[in-house]
Amino acid sequence: MGQERNNFKKCSILKRKKENDVSREKLEAYLLDYMQKHPELTPEPPSPPPEEFQIIMEELSRRNTKLLIRRQLECLNNCRRIVYYLHKPFIIVIMVCILVSVTILGVSAEKARSHIMESVYDRMDDSRCQGHHMTYNIGIP
Repeated sequence: MGQERNNFKKCSILKRKKENDVSREKLEAYLLDYMQKHPELTPEPPSPPPEEFQIIMEELSRRNTKLLIRRQLECLNNCRRIVYYLHKPFIIVIMVCILVSVTILGVSAEKARSHIMESVYDRMDDSRCQGHHMTYNIGIP
């Protein structure tokens, strides 16, 4: 008994869940086999009165009530229509934004490159003008 308890503590939660699922599936399979062997134990569901569904639907339409499934289908249809009408303009706007951002990045990169090259040329010109005698003013009198 003590060993079983220790083994149970060592098992991970996922392994226990898998074992529970396997035992549940075995039980369901056993019950299904038992019900198929003994059909007299499972009662037949009673049949509804004739034309009951049509009577219920006529009463609902007379009261102007909408079924939940009909409302859900209408909502789904409306959402599909909105997506259908808006997806092309949305894609066009996204493409324009991408093109504008790429263009801006390219222009700013070109400006940065030209600015770096100008500063390099300015430094080269300053060093040529002063020659090799560069003086530094440190601030000592």
